[in-house]
Amino acid sequence: MGGFSIILIFFSSSCTQNEEEQVVSNKNQAISTFFQEYDASFIAKFGKPSPNQTWDFSDRVERDDIDVLPYEVGTRAISSAAVTGAFEGYGLEPNNDIQIMGLQPVVTLNELALIRYYEPTLKVKDWTEEQIYGINDMWVWYVHGFEGQETELVTEDNPYGDATYSLGIHVLESGTGSYNAGTEYFTSLPIMGTARTNGWYGGSSYAGGPGFRINASALKNNENYSNIYWFAMVDDGTDVTSLEGDVEFRPKWELKTFKEYITPMGAVYWLFDCNHDGDYTDLVCLVEPVVAAKRYLIEDVGTAYDFDFNDIVVDVRDNGVKQTAVVRAVGGTLDFKLTIGDKTWQKSSEFNKNTAYNVAPGSIDYNATLTTIDVEGWDPLENNIKVEVFSNLLKNNTSETVNVTFPFPKQGEVPHIIAIRPAQTFATDDGAIPWMPERVPIPDELWTE
Repeated sequence: MGGFSIILIFFSSSCTQNEEEQVVSNKNQAISTFFQEYDASFIAKFGKPSPNQTWDFSDRVERDDIDVLPYEVGTRAISSAAVTGAFEGYGLEPNNDIQIMGLQPVVTLNELALIRYYEPTLKVKDWTEEQIYGINDMWVWYVHGFEGQETELVTEDNPYGDATYSLGIHVLESGTGSYNAGTEYFTSLPIMGTARTNGWYGGSSYAGGPGFRINASALKNNENYSNIYWFAMVDDGTDVTSLEGDVEFRPKWELKTFKEYITPMGAVYWLFDCNHDGDYTDLVCLVEPVVAAKRYLIEDVGTAYDFDFNDIVVDVRDNGVKQTAVVRAVGGTLDFKLTIGDKTWQKSSEFNKNTAYNVAPGSIDYNATLTTIDVEGWDPLENNIKVEVFSNLLKNNTSETVNVTFPFPKQGEVPHIIAIRPAQTFATDDGAIPWMPERVPIPDELWTE
């Protein structure tokens, strides 16, 4: 009996092993069949990709790019990309209450064309106490000359008539000074740039120079201070601290308004009108940079093969210090794991795995933030992103889940993932849109034109 029992146990174990191997084999066959069918359907609809076809279109410039909604980030005075420089910082008069901290140089995308295009339409904002007494991180990024400065600023030593712009803080300290029985301070900060007649130039930070953190919070509660405000000025060759035709310094140069532009990539700029001619691009300071930004459009393993590439829409952004991913839409009704760099996020950890989000025709919110993920290790050149989808590809066994994983496609492959810029759009019958609604195929013009 003992020997017979052993034989039975061995036989039972062998059956179990064979069954498990058969399940694995069935899953592998189902995955292979799925990819074959998907590839065939894609080729039938769009044609066979050429061997050198790339699926990263994030560097493409399209004529309709500026007719899109901006990438939405929160307005900030302190940049998440700011890293302090080599020196600890120093205080400026009066009484060292204006603190300056040097910031490391940053790099960002060249978005001057967008700034110039949108500047006339931007809302004029008040330079409020939040900025006056706040902590502000700024890098001088662009400067713009103005008509007529060649006659105003040309000197024997400067035949080109360069205009120097600067920002600073004005403070009146009570005491025995000559102005209103107090000492008047024009605290000139190292926020400046130089431009020539109606030309566009890179500011000091654009050329690799540092940025500056300005903290004027100590001024607010000091009873000895009055007439505290920032100024934005252009050096027109006169002594700014003297009367100019009975026009005092303060009303001429006081900074009361500015404009803010958040580019489609997510960079934040503050724009200043230094010579009060209505043009707010005299001095353009970068507040939040963008090193790289891409929107990934992903098609999962659904059986419809509609090729709308909206099963996952995610924007990944790198400002040089921090990487973030914003999930904009989830058109699939399957659970999945999304891996970007070294970070993995699962749909069911925050959402109903069987529900689609923000893809219904006519009701898409293109500024929606379904969730924000902190990312590490994302390489925009390598596109190290992959998706693992939990699907039911075993038609005769609805209880078995098949995990299907696909990375960013290589050249010439049939894609499940396509990369564009967050600003990029593509033409459809309904006009240019940032991503496709449900069941609307992505147009092949994206890669054929």
